[in-house]
Amino acid sequence: MFDAFIWDMGGHDANVQQISQRLPHARVMRYLGTHLDMMRRTATRSRTEYFWVLSSCCDYAKFDFSWMPPVGQEKQLHCWATQDEKFGDTFLVHLPSWLEQQDVAKLEWYQHVNYHADGVPALPWPLVQVEGNDLAAALLSNASHALYTAYVLDDNDSPQIGFNKWSNKPVMAFNKTGHVSLCPRDAKAAIKTQIYDWPYIQYRNDPNMAQKTQDVVFISYDEENAEQNWSRLQVKCPGAKRIHGVQGLVPALKAAAAASETPYFYAVFGKTEVAEDFHFDHRPDYLRRPANYIFLAHNPILDHAYGHGSVVMHDRDWLLALEEWDLDVTMSHDTVTIPVISCVNRVTDPWSAWRTAFREAYKLSYLLSKRNSIEDEYHLHLWKTSGNTDMGKWSMMGAQQGIRSFEDGEINTNDWSWLREKFDASSIIQA
Repeated sequence: MFDAFIWDMGGHDANVQQISQRLPHARVMRYLGTHLDMMRRTATRSRTEYFWVLSSCCDYAKFDFSWMPPVGQEKQLHCWATQDEKFGDTFLVHLPSWLEQQDVAKLEWYQHVNYHADGVPALPWPLVQVEGNDLAAALLSNASHALYTAYVLDDNDSPQIGFNKWSNKPVMAFNKTGHVSLCPRDAKAAIKTQIYDWPYIQYRNDPNMAQKTQDVVFISYDEENAEQNWSRLQVKCPGAKRIHGVQGLVPALKAAAAASETPYFYAVFGKTEVAEDFHFDHRPDYLRRPANYIFLAHNPILDHAYGHGSVVMHDRDWLLALEEWDLDVTMSHDTVTIPVISCVNRVTDPWSAWRTAFREAYKLSYLLSKRNSIEDEYHLHLWKTSGNTDMGKWSMMGAQQGIRSFEDGEINTNDWSWLREKFDASSIIQA
């Protein structure tokens, strides 16, 4: 009878007991390091010419432990795949041959490896259903001692897969967003704010791990074209929600966040005409720190597209907890710009044109007082000088007054009532 060793990776205690019942002589070893580290440690403990290596993450219910290498394969290292991963977790090792080559750095460099494709099923890893959208925080707060844990942000099960554990332990992301990921406990030592702090990441495009689309919330107040835009949005997104009549940007965004049931939500404002080819199908990247995702908007008055007035995919939890913010609320958080036109930022009445330009020119003036930015200077120039469409004169007036308001130290740009008084006074002068 050959020596047998069970590498206990944590999280599968019942399986370790089942293997021990079938092989009472097997010794359990706590898994530390990599497969290569473990194989070297295990070889020093074996007292038989051959020894079995079994792993707690594998299901051996149908495995034949009486298997013997056929003639001509006696000195080979036999490796059974885990699921479809040929660099598996189950081995029959010829000890003298291993000792001759134990300094190899990778299994594929070892001479005479016999890969058995008729592998061993993988067991699911412990699962954490992540509340919110901060995958790194969920990993750092998890006290499990399992080698890997599955972190899921939708209604998915823990994946049953095999993967190469001979060198560095990767984060296994099951699509580009990482909304279902297997993360190693070792990553805790490196991760500070995001999964990308861990340098070893592998992606698996698994169609069974589909992510839900994020909620779409329409936010309107008194825009003349709000009803028309809402009707158009409902055709594109029948499940869209609506927040109407909440005064002030931050209270309206908070109300939208409260209405959302997904970790992020698309904020679409009343004056926004969603582009025909924009489908609200972008997925947030859960491997990075939470952020607001800013798309682009085309502004007919400026005949230019940038982030102002665009659809924004907001971090729901961040908005709900928001108590203090900079002048640009969206950019008070981490931001990611997606270079895709999401909408036309069209205004159809003087009040909306004036208010929009006033607030944006004020904000750009504020930003330029804090930093040098050719892009901000260019955008401010456009607001001051662009008069396209029949609302152009109101927009330019608002931009000029927004600049003066900043220079005068006024700070009421999120107060709709104050802005309306300012506009009404301007309208009298304009008339």
